[in-house]
Amino acid sequence: MTPPDTQILTVPQIRTLADQVLATAGVDAVGRSVLSELVARSEAEGPRSHGLRMLPVYVQSFASGYANPKARPTLTQIAPALLRADGDNGYAQ
Repeated sequence: MTPPDTQILTVPQIRTLADQVLATAGVDAVGRSVLSELVARSEAEGPRSHGLRMLPVYVQSFASGYANPKARPTLTQIAPALLRADGDNGYAQ
């Protein structure tokens, strides 16, 4: 059995690939920029567990409705030193 071909990607290529995959999954531009940067930096600097291998997880979570691909997190100040965060069912990043 012949092993599959391996392709080495540059960090910008990883960022572009992640952006394209996330766009296909319906993630808006703001979410894509954050997640694509995280994937690229994780591949380059670690931890790689948050890199390319997460793309299928992200896609599945958006497709299943587990996560919101167009999340708009909000912060509300409820007291002088207290904030309430609502992630709108998006990823914490």
